[in-house]
This record gives sequence, C-alpha cells and structure tokens, in this order.
Amino acid sequence: MDSDTKFTQQDAAHVELGNEKLQGTHLVEQAKDSDDQEHQLTVMEAIKAYPMAIFWSLMVAMCVVMEGKQHVRRSLQQFAN
Repeated sequence: MDSDTKFTQQDAAHVELGNEKLQGTHLVEQAKDSDDQEHQLTVMEAIKAYPMAIFWSLMVAMCVVMEGKQHVRRSLQQFAN
C-alpha cells in the first residue's frame, strides 16, 4: 500500500472512533442478538456450526484424561512394588 492509502485508512479509523458511544451501543445490540441466536441452536445445528471448536475441545479433554490415566497407572505400579 502506498502512503496515501494508509493515511486514508487511519483517517477513517479516527472518524469511526469519534462516534464511540453510538458504535458501542450498536455493538452491544449485535452481541445480544448473536448470543440469543446461538442459545437457540439445537445440538446438531451447533455441531454443524462449530465443528473445529468441538474437535479441539475433544482433543484437549482426551489429553487430560490420558494424562490422568498415566498418573494413576504410575501410582498403582509404585504401590504394587
């Protein structure tokens, strides 16, 4: 990008920040609407909408379970010896 384009974008950002209260109110309304829509999703709709979030949460949960299993196994082996 050339310097004129960067100046225009910075100027636009400054103008947007000047209307902070109006934008803040609008953003809060959008967040509430979005939150309500997400709460109305069925389980299957949520799975289809957020597959990667489900995948990573399952991966982290499995890592925690496997680490706990390994810890219990070590404790039992020390107890048996």
